[in-house]
Amino acid sequence: MGKFILSNEDVFDEKRNQFEQSKEYERIYESLRPKTYEERNFFKKQMAKYASWGSQIISIITEFSAIYFFMYGFLYKLPYSEIISTVFTLIFSICKELYQQKYAPEIMKDIIKYGFKYKRIVLDSIWILVLTTISVFASFSGSFNIVEVVGNPPVTQDPKLINISELENRYQSQIQTADLDAKEYFKKRSYKGKLNDKYAETYNNLLNQKIALQSEMLDKINLAEKKNEQLISSATKKHEEAMQNYNKEAYRKGTNLGLVSIGAQFFFFLCIHYRVRFDIETGKQYSEFYTPTPVENQKQIIETQNFQKIESSLETPYSTNNKIGFEASNKRNKDFKNSVLSDQSKPKENHFPKPQQTVSRQAIDQKPKPKENQKIETKIIRETKTDLKDLHTVEHKLPTGEIKHVNESYIDNMIRKYEKKIDEAVNSNSKESVIENRKNWLVYWKGKKEELLSKS
Repeated sequence: MGKFILSNEDVFDEKRNQFEQSKEYERIYESLRPKTYEERNFFKKQMAKYASWGSQIISIITEFSAIYFFMYGFLYKLPYSEIISTVFTLIFSICKELYQQKYAPEIMKDIIKYGFKYKRIVLDSIWILVLTTISVFASFSGSFNIVEVVGNPPVTQDPKLINISELENRYQSQIQTADLDAKEYFKKRSYKGKLNDKYAETYNNLLNQKIALQSEMLDKINLAEKKNEQLISSATKKHEEAMQNYNKEAYRKGTNLGLVSIGAQFFFFLCIHYRVRFDIETGKQYSEFYTPTPVENQKQIIETQNFQKIESSLETPYSTNNKIGFEASNKRNKDFKNSVLSDQSKPKENHFPKPQQTVSRQAIDQKPKPKENQKIETKIIRETKTDLKDLHTVEHKLPTGEIKHVNESYIDNMIRKYEKKIDEAVNSNSKESVIENRKNWLVYWKGKKEELLSKS
């Protein structure tokens, strides 16, 4: 046996490199790699988009005839009434569907985010509902018109009747022949206008033949007329039965087409809902929706835009003024205390200083002050005295000047309230002053939350 010679090259690596260059590798990689929400559902979104347009096309087709006949009923006396009705129907139907395609997603987004809390959303929803109702009724009634126009109703089939005129003509010729024979015989055999008994009998026989033919003709005509009446009655009955079956079938087809058109309307809104949910879920995936502004960023905004307000609120250490931005930063409050009470020892606590917290008289007395200022400060201290043992509430100054103790649940509700108000103001393109005011209140309540948590 020959010897096997092993190659020093790694065949697996070579095969792997070749495989990585192949389209099969790209296919497998693409099928197994993690995909984002929009990549996984992009095909569904596109199908929902095209399906919504398809639903509207069905609505335009089915509602066209109903709106057309409705308009034609008013304009039929005018010249070119058919053309005017057609143009108006097309413009109305297309504009209505384009309006729904444009604004239905926006209204549905507002409903998902805010519900029906705002008048604008309610009015827009009612308007869309009115247009949808018009489409439903017009499409359903127009479906029967379409079936009627497209359908082929049964035609009355005339029965093969007996030709009475032909029958009468045939007998009349025989009767005339019999009458001529009788007259000729009488002419030949009569004498002075009279016949003898022998010739009279023959003559009477000829007249009887004529009478017999007339009687037979009348009987045949009566029978033919009766038979024709039976044939006509039978044909009429068959036609009526055929028309009843046709009307039942047309009603069934019209009803089915009407239900399809109504289903197309609801399917349109399902497609719109999926498209809206697609946008929302895609936005959530990248944290672009429903993400509140960080507290620190809000504090920086307040420190920059309302610096003078903050300084004015920090000028008196015992002020009861609860202006927004009072607790913008812990460092600023500590620097203020060091600058005003330079001979006072720093507080031992590391948490935010309470804007309404009572300062001990011993600390006040350490620094001499004029008597007037001392009286004013003593009065303020008495008015803003707070129970330091209360670890579950903080003070909040009402617009009336009264002090209210609020707990964590109340503060959380106010934070959520102003976060929602900011979102509403941004979406409704409110004035910058309104947005900034709401942001300031949001920072204020977040500061109160920090103040409450610093007690624990």
